[in-house]
Parts: sequence; C-alpha cells; structure tokens
Amino acid sequence: MELHLDEYWRIPYVSATSAHEWLSVIASAELHHLQVLTLMGCILAGSVGTSMLNLSSLSHLDLSSNDITDFPQQMFHLPNLKVLDLSYNSHLTGSLPEFPPRSIIQQLFLAYTNYTGRIPDSIGNLKQLTDFQAGNCGFFGPLPHSFGNLGKLAVLDINRNNFEGEIPFSFFKLSHLEKLDMSFNGFVGPLPSLKASRKTIKLIYLSSNKLSGPIPSSYYANNGLPNLIELVLSNNQLNGTIPPSLFTLPFLKTMILSRNKFTGILDDEAFPNSFSSPLLVELNLSYNFLEGNIMKFISKFTSLEYLALFTVRLIHACSQVSKTSQ
Repeated sequence: MELHLDEYWRIPYVSATSAHEWLSVIASAELHHLQVLTLMGCILAGSVGTSMLNLSSLSHLDLSSNDITDFPQQMFHLPNLKVLDLSYNSHLTGSLPEFPPRSIIQQLFLAYTNYTGRIPDSIGNLKQLTDFQAGNCGFFGPLPHSFGNLGKLAVLDINRNNFEGEIPFSFFKLSHLEKLDMSFNGFVGPLPSLKASRKTIKLIYLSSNKLSGPIPSSYYANNGLPNLIELVLSNNQLNGTIPPSLFTLPFLKTMILSRNKFTGILDDEAFPNSFSSPLLVELNLSYNFLEGNIMKFISKFTSLEYLALFTVRLIHACSQVSKTSQ
C-alpha cells in the first residue's frame, strides 16, 4: 500500500500543520501494510513523535521540505525501511543512531538539516546503501574507515560540513561510486585513489579542503577515469605537475584545479596534439605556479566555453600571436 500526500496541505492561508498530530492520525489508522508514505512539502512542523513506529511495513518515508524539528532515532531501525528522506528541514536537529548489522537502508537523504555529530562506525553495516546525501549539515570529526564496507555506494555527498582528518584509505574499495562530493570541509592528506571505482566514477568534487600531494596516477594512467565528467579540486594544497594524460579523458567537460600549488609548463611538448579532451567546456587552472605558451595550449581544446588562467606566466606569447596573425 502507498500513500502520497506531497504538497497536499500547501494551499494559501493555511498555517503550518503539527507533524505529530497528522502523523499520529496516519499511524493509528491501522495501515499495517503501508509501505510508501510521501509527505514532501506539506508544511508539517514540530516533532514527528514515536507513533510512526507502528508502521512496521514502511519501506519508503519522505518527509522532505517541511519544518520538522525532531525525528526519533528509532525510526532508522524500522525493519523494512529502505528509503528515508528528511532533507530540506532546516530546523531538524539530531544525530545518526547506531545502525544494526541487518539494516536494509538503501537511500538516506539528510541534506540541509541541522543533523550533527560524528558518523558512527556502524554506518558500515548499511551494506545495501547506494545513496548517502548529507550536505549542508553539521556533521564533524573524521570519517570512519567502515565506509569501505559500503560496496554498493554510488552517491556520497557530504559537502559543507565540518569533517576533518584524512579521507579513509578504505575508499579505494568502493567499486560502484559515481558521484563523490566532499567539498567545503577540513579534509587533509592525499586525494583518494578511487581505484575500484575508476570505471564508474563520473563526478568528483573535493574543493575547499586542505588536501595535499599530487594527483593520483589512478586518475590518469592506463586510461585513468574513462567516464569522468567533472573534476573539481580547487582551493586545496595540491602540488606537482598536472599530468598531460588527464586531458585525454573522453567525457571530461569540467576541470577546475585553481588555487593550488601545481607547477609545470603548458606547451606543445608537454601536451601534444593527441592530448585534448574533445568535450572539455570549462577549464580553470588559475592561481597555481604554471607557465607556458598559452596560445598553443588552448588551441587544442576546441569546445572550450570558459577558460581561466589567471597568474599563469606567459612564455613566447607575443611571438605566437605574430605567427597566428600571418
């Protein structure tokens, strides 16, 4: 049985509805076989209460885009729960519970809430988890190494929190990862290698951390990350040279490496004609320690729409302009 009431109460001049009151009514209606309940954008306010624990068959619960302030931790333990969406409840406070070994949660959405605390080690028990989105929350501390146990994880979005420490080495075991967004945190140390997910990863956002070291060889060697579309590593402390073969990734559209400590020369010898991403639309290498013949370099990227090379030291730029004008 499914019950969809998305935006049902979103009508003019109706004040916020008590979440506890309405959910208690639903929970007491003897809907023992209710599996899907969606109440997105129903201007529900206040505490959810524990009456929802009676819905033991519930597999999909969507309370997103409301004004809920409290959600019982026990709800995470409903035996059949697969999808839980609490996102966009800006006044919702709480922390994650300990997850039992037999949890079957597949998707967990907490973005734009005030959830805080550390991610428990027991998150590694969520062996069925494919999608974990907790951006713009208040989580802090290091990430547990048990993330490496999430073999089905495809989307990990924890941007704009207060995480710190190194990205766990166990990330190299994630074999189905498609999107990784850990930007705007306090992570230190090297970039994750992503060896196991090299064929699946499409989006990497790791900007505005304190990451250091070179770009891992797994990103570019032996065809690198062949399905990568966007690579955003700006505002870190990354160093070394930018590997020319990074520009050969066939589906790469966006590469933002600005505000790091990359060094090297951008010229024909470093980037021969074969080194050009045919779909590259946005390239930002500004505020590094690069130099080169920019005219020859950018001529290789025929699809570019946005190019930023602030602080790149020009070499033989005038002579190149003279040649191209003849």
